[in-house]
Amino acid sequence: MVRFAVLQASPLADVHVVASSYVAGCARIQLQESVLDYAFAKLGVDTHGVHHPVLITEPFCNPPAARRSMSELLFEGYAVPSVSYGVDSLFSYYQNGLSFDGGLIVAPGHTATHVVPIVGGKPDIEQCKR
Repeated sequence: MVRFAVLQASPLADVHVVASSYVAGCARIQLQESVLDYAFAKLGVDTHGVHHPVLITEPFCNPPAARRSMSELLFEGYAVPSVSYGVDSLFSYYQNGLSFDGGLIVAPGHTATHVVPIVGGKPDIEQCKR
C-alpha cells in the first residue's frame, strides 16, 4: 500500500516572511530549499536525508536549468533516492481515468494559464500553450 502525506495549510499568523520563489521567471533555489526544509520537518523527516522517492510538479516548458537546480538540491541536499517530474493537470487527467477523443485541459495558475489539447484521447504536448 502506498501512503501519501498531505501538508495542511498554516494560518497566516504562522507566516513570517512571504516571498515568491520566482523572480523574473527564474527559480530562487535558496527559498525553495527553505520551503522543502519546512515541508520535510512538518512531515516528520528528522533523519539525515529523505529516504523516499519525491514527486515534483512543474509547468509546461519549464527551463532545463530549473529542473537541474531542483534535482541537484534534492539529490545532494536531501539524499533522495529518486525524483520524478510531471505536470499537475496531466496527473489529474490520468488519475481520474478521463478518456475522451478531443477536448482541452485548461490549467489556470498564479502566474500563467496552460491550455493542453486532447487529441485522440492523448495530450498533444506539441500544441500546448502558455
